[in-house]
Amino acid sequence: MVHVVVDGIRRRNDPMIAKADAFWAEFTCEHPFEQWTIGNETYAVELDDPRDALAGARGTAVPIASDLEWYATSPAVAMAGGYEQHGVLLGDVETVNGVVSIPEVTSRRTHRWGDALSPAFRSAGVAHLGPNVAFAFPNGVEIDLVLDPNGWVQRD
Repeated sequence: MVHVVVDGIRRRNDPMIAKADAFWAEFTCEHPFEQWTIGNETYAVELDDPRDALAGARGTAVPIASDLEWYATSPAVAMAGGYEQHGVLLGDVETVNGVVSIPEVTSRRTHRWGDALSPAFRSAGVAHLGPNVAFAFPNGVEIDLVLDPNGWVQRD
């Protein structure tokens, strides 16, 4: 399990490219509402447990890179403050231990805007035994997600 948080990235003329110290990410819309390419190179922190991300995410920094493709499987649908679209994600993530290939997996892409965005994930109960991921942002916002049969949900 690795964790990446980069804060304070300055907005560029091309908003689809993000650069900071030891961080690069690029999102390329190959065909609107059909295909995206996502590339990334940075350092991540190795975590023993996903919830360690909520407690400062301290650990060993390791290089990581990804080359991913996203393909739509249905049309975009309106949601509060934007839209969402279901699709599939596939590609490779390179780590110090080798390449992790991601076969075609179900995914969801959202595009939202506005000053006060509501949570993008459904809420769930407290007890979960499945996989989870957690994020603690520098502004104090925490997201703790668990996987249920319908996808990622916010842990209450």
